[in-house]
Amino acid sequence: MQDLTISAATLSGDPEFAMEGPLKTTLKGKETTFIRVVFTPKAEKVYMGSIVITSNAEENATTKSTPSKTIGLSGRGFKKEGGG
Repeated sequence: MQDLTISAATLSGDPEFAMEGPLKTTLKGKETTFIRVVFTPKAEKVYMGSIVITSNAEENATTKSTPSKTIGLSGRGFKKEGGG
């Protein structure tokens, strides 16, 4: 079994999303890693973003594209009750 190597993890979208990680970029067998996403809304609205993870996972046989996975992000800011 080939090691999985994460070559990039890219966050895009609203700046209220922040990303930390992945902590480990080469995984063997059943090893895991994680990406932490922090959401800090500044207004009462819907926010959108995405993370694209690029790796050496098996290529798409049809398109021969670089293997990647897109994870959609969304969050909603709410007005704070009590004004403080």
